[in-house]
Amino acid sequence: MAGKRSRKYLLRAPGDAAEWAAYHRIRRTALFEPYIPEVVYDPDHPDERKAGNHPLVLIEGDTVIGTIRIDLFDAVRAAFRLVTIDRDYQGQGHGAVLLKMAEDFARAQGRRKVVLHGNPEAVEFYLSNGYLKARWEDDAPFDGAIDMAKDIADF
Repeated sequence: MAGKRSRKYLLRAPGDAAEWAAYHRIRRTALFEPYIPEVVYDPDHPDERKAGNHPLVLIEGDTVIGTIRIDLFDAVRAAFRLVTIDRDYQGQGHGAVLLKMAEDFARAQGRRKVVLHGNPEAVEFYLSNGYLKARWEDDAPFDGAIDMAKDIADF
């Protein structure tokens, strides 16, 4: 079995209909259904196509295993939205890879700080990846969300 160092990952926009289908399936089954079942997932939500918003997939080999949408929130901050790993791939270190690659993407867009609304069950994961609890002025998409932030300027 190959170690993490030999794994090949890509973080990019979905490239075809199958990758878009995986993007929406992962978000719906790994995030919405288990954690916010009161919210109906809308694959056609206008925020997915809004200027400055970047829906991205994490690909390992030829398999989409994770998703994130990076919104360029303002001139300094990027907001990480709906960060999730496919349920079959959770707990294997892919989430940390996704965060690192997303931070690199945000930094390349000139952003120095990341903000997000964390699922309470994921707070320890974010803390272990350098995020801190920090209020920011965006409405959380669900009750109980924990506002978090990380300075990425010096990394």
